[in-house]
Amino acid sequence: MKALLVMLALYAPSVFAADYYGMCKTELSVVASQASAYISSQSSECVNELNKPVSSRNNQVIARTCQNPNQTILPLKQRAYAVCGQCRRLNNPQINIACTDNGLAAFISAVGSL
Repeated sequence: MKALLVMLALYAPSVFAADYYGMCKTELSVVASQASAYISSQSSECVNELNKPVSSRNNQVIARTCQNPNQTILPLKQRAYAVCGQCRRLNNPQINIACTDNGLAAFISAVGSL
């Protein structure tokens, strides 16, 4: 009985991590898919700005050139940040890359590599 409890204690964290990784991948994939759909109907100027890293992105350009960014892209960004906040505790290098704000195209590509 004691051996069974030890085996369960050793096995449970790896199962939890695998399940949690799967949840993170699924949630991030949904956001990436919705973001891809959004940018497919945007102007090249809008897409270029969204693809810039957060350090060089200009929110005024996004507001001026993108269609309904506050109703569409902002909620997606907030959802991605929330998922990333939960998923970073896995300390998975691929998730960490996807959760680094290097622009929308980089996010979509990194999520596709999960």
